[in-house]
Amino acid sequence: MPNFPTLLSSMILAAAVVALAPVAAQAKCNDYAAPKVDWTKCDKKSKIMKGADLSGAKLEGVNFTATDLSKAKLDAADLTRADLTHALLGDATMAGANLTKAEGTRAIFDGADMPGAILNKGEFNRASFVDANLGNADLEKAEFARAIFTGARLDGARLTNSNVSRARFEKASLAGTDLAGSYLLLTRIEGVDLSATTGLVQAQLDLACGNGETKLPAGLAVPQGWPCVE
Repeated sequence: MPNFPTLLSSMILAAAVVALAPVAAQAKCNDYAAPKVDWTKCDKKSKIMKGADLSGAKLEGVNFTATDLSKAKLDAADLTRADLTHALLGDATMAGANLTKAEGTRAIFDGADMPGAILNKGEFNRASFVDANLGNADLEKAEFARAIFTGARLDGARLTNSNVSRARFEKASLAGTDLAGSYLLLTRIEGVDLSATTGLVQAQLDLACGNGETKLPAGLAVPQGWPCVE
């Protein structure tokens, strides 16, 4: 014969555990913005979070679509696979932030301080990095088609095997930038100093758009197609 009191107690306990599980998950997403907060896979779409301190936060897979994170502190934050489509991150501090495989199409990073940030394999087509600091950042295998890097600092950054077709680099600093394998179709490099970049070959340069003021690494020649027709 089954022990009905024991069986009933077990059923009540199991039901309580199931009932509490969603509540616990929801409470994490409702936590206030704070350093090292864990918002993994939470929905933070279209929020106003200007100036929030999220340094060291766990933000993997968070939906930040159209969210205002301008001037936010995101140093060492984990934004792996986060959705930053149309997000505002102007003047944010993001030193060492991990944006591996993040989606940042049309996001605004103007003036952001991002030294050592990891944007490896991310999607940042049409994003804006005007005057941003990306020194020593890892941008390998990322998509930056039509992105704007005007006045950005990319010294020591790795753009290896990245797609920067039709991107703009006017007045950008690229001392020590690794461009090996990067796709430079119609990339705007008029007046840019490329003399201290590494990995650049003639075939890449022939696809780009420079002019007589573009400085080239030793051994490379000005393509006959320069300047490009607008």
